Amino acid sequence: MRIKLVLQYNGTQYKGWQRQKSCVNTVQQQLEEALTKICNQEITVHASGRTDAGVHALGQVVHFDTQTYRELDRYVSGCNHFLPATIRVLDACIVEQDFHARFSSIAKTYCYKFYVGKECAILHDKAMHVCVMPNLQWMEHACDLLVGNHDFASFMGAGVCVHSTKRTVIRCGVKSSTDSFTGQKLIDLTITANGFLYNMVRRIAGLVLRIGLGEMNLQAVQWSLENKDKKYTTLVAPSCGLYLTGVQY
Repeated sequence: MRIKLVLQYNGTQYKGWQRQKSCVNTVQQQLEEALTKICNQEITVHASGRTDAGVHALGQVVHFDTQTYRELDRYVSGCNHFLPATIRVLDACIVEQDFHARFSSIAKTYCYKFYVGKECAILHDKAMHVCVMPNLQWMEHACDLLVGNHDFASFMGAGVCVHSTKRTVIRCGVKSSTDSFTGQKLIDLTITANGFLYNMVRRIAGLVLRIGLGEMNLQAVQWSLENKDKKYTTLVAPSCGLYLTGVQY
């Protein structure tokens, strides 16, 4: 039997999603240990994608196989009983055996958050701090240039080998709001694509921000898409501002 789970987590205290031999503090390990207790068998989960240390998720999707039948709400309540409060399972359902959390996905959505003004203790591990308000119109124009099928090699982190660096960005845009608790201005950069490269969203966030601050012009986006060179994409926005918000199937 194959089960799909949707979960959220605050990634601040974790060394990323993926289980590591040298570290027990990963989201995957926490979830697998909880499911192993519920199912009375060793469980391995497969996620829609890995998130780095400090990255958050509002809608991470995973699947696992088990021979143990439980009511679906037991997977939710049972996991949440054994998991730390910074990881919550939101939903569980039975899926076909050919469903795969990663390979069945057709698109994912990430949001990168900035907060503007004075440094804030509440937001410091939830968003990237920006001292002055960037020009949202310039940022929006930069986002428009990213939409479509492009080679994002200039936006990929080092040390990764992939078959192709071409990806299709379906939507990309920015919006501003005010945090109801702190009163700080927030900026959300949201991007949906058929796939993402390592560090792609964080490098996009860094470039779009620099354009909004007037440190670079829009030609930097076009140049980066046409050339496999990180001349304009050296700023990798910190992981604290990145959220996996949803996976589409």
